[in-house]
Amino acid sequence: MPDGWPEEMTQAGEALSAVMLEGPDEIYELALEVFHLAQEWWYALRYEHGDPSPGDTYHDYPSTDIGAATEMFLQAASRVLRASDQGLLSAPPRR
Repeated sequence: MPDGWPEEMTQAGEALSAVMLEGPDEIYELALEVFHLAQEWWYALRYEHGDPSPGDTYHDYPSTDIGAATEMFLQAASRVLRASDQGLLSAPPRR
């Protein structure tokens, strides 16, 4: 994850990375979509406010768009990880 990412984004991204490597194709594709959302959030944050400080959370930034994008990222990451944990996506693991 890029330096300066808020802690909740870093944790969700690391968990998604692990799932992407070990999970079935369905999980990989869902996680990739979530990462694209994170990229959009990151570029919007840097454009509006410059590089974030270590330890910042998205709550430290006033933009409604950034807050909404981050919420979507965290919710999507949570859903992908929950589906993986519960075995809801039953395709064979990626090779």
